[in-house]
Amino acid sequence: MTAGLSTMQIATPEKKPQPRNEQGQFVKGTDGSGPSPSMSATTGGGSSTLSQDLRQGHRQQSYRKESDSANKDEQHVSHIASLSLVEFIQGCVPGPPALDQLREFANSDDNLKMVAVETNLITHQKQDKAFKDKYYSGEPLTKREEVRAREIVDVYQRNQDIIPPAHYRAAREFFKEINTQDGTTLWDARRD
Repeated sequence: MTAGLSTMQIATPEKKPQPRNEQGQFVKGTDGSGPSPSMSATTGGGSSTLSQDLRQGHRQQSYRKESDSANKDEQHVSHIASLSLVEFIQGCVPGPPALDQLREFANSDDNLKMVAVETNLITHQKQDKAFKDKYYSGEPLTKREEVRAREIVDVYQRNQDIIPPAHYRAAREFFKEINTQDGTTLWDARRD
C-alpha cells in the first residue's frame, strides 16, 4: 500500500502521515495522528489555522447570491473539499503553504455548493473525520462516504492547474490510499 508515496512522509507500521511545520519539522496533532489543530499557516506561529486563513466569506456570499437554488436562504454554502480537509492534506506537505493558490482553489465555484445546514455542519464533518480515520486504519469507506470522496477527488482533479503542485500530489496520495468497498481507487490516474 505504501509504494510510491514519495510526497507524504509515512510512519511505520500505522501508515500515518507526518505533517511538517513551516520550518520543515515534523508536527503531530494532539492525538499524535496528524496535523496539529493549532498548526498555523503563518510563520509567526500564531493562533490562526490554515482553515481560517483560507476562508473567504465574501466568496461564499457571492456564490449564495448567484445561486439558482430554490432554498438558498435555508442552506449553507459548503466547500466540497472542506477547509479542514485541505488543511489536513496541506499538513503533509513540507514547508509553508502557497496560500494564494490554496485560497483560489478552496473558494473556487467548482469547490462550492449549496447544501442543507445539517449536511454542512454535521454530515460533512463526520465524513471528513471518517476519511482521515479510515486512511489510518485501512477500513473501507461506506458507500455514502465514497460518493462524497469521489466528489472531492473530482474537484481536485478538475482544478489541478490552480492547486499548488505539492498539495495536489499529497491529495493524490491521500485519496489513493483510502480503501473503497469494491477495492477500486478513488483517484482517477487518467486525469493527471
